[in-house]
Amino acid sequence: MKNLKFIIFFSAILLSSCYSAIPAGYISMNNQKYPNIIEKYDEFKDKTFYRNKSISGIDNIIAVYAGFNKEKYLRLEASTGGSNWIFFDEVILLNSKKEKITFNFDPLNRQTKVSQYGVSEKYDTNLSDSKGKEFLNFLSSNNGNISVRISGEKYREYKLTTTQVIGLIDILNFYFNEL
Repeated sequence: MKNLKFIIFFSAILLSSCYSAIPAGYISMNNQKYPNIIEKYDEFKDKTFYRNKSISGIDNIIAVYAGFNKEKYLRLEASTGGSNWIFFDEVILLNSKKEKITFNFDPLNRQTKVSQYGVSEKYDTNLSDSKGKEFLNFLSSNNGNISVRISGEKYREYKLTTTQVIGLIDILNFYFNEL
């Protein structure tokens, strides 16, 4: 009986860790049109942030989030990690039609971290409405894989999952149609 209780307890922990959790401070909006959009209100700054919960995890290379504080705005996050630094300042996405979209970053805005697991680099920068629409059109016209190259002194390549692409399209549509 003790073994059965242990197995049930361990299974519950394992299953809960596989669940796509909502980041701390965010709540579901209960919006039927955008069920994966989550929000967080910062009462000190009087700002509301919106993300797609399917692209809010630590394994995301590129993410978009929206905010509202008297005016709406878009932000783009790009990150990478591994055993070696890349010192990236550019992200290029290539879709199934061989179309490209490029994002350039100011190296002074890079956030870096060293841990026992390796190194990580991250940018969080403004995304203009025109670049956001270009990004939405780029993602929406795609019918296959999207490749990502994060480059600087070195480079690293990734493939976006269907869930990540849908999540990016979803948050961009929410921004342009609902905010």
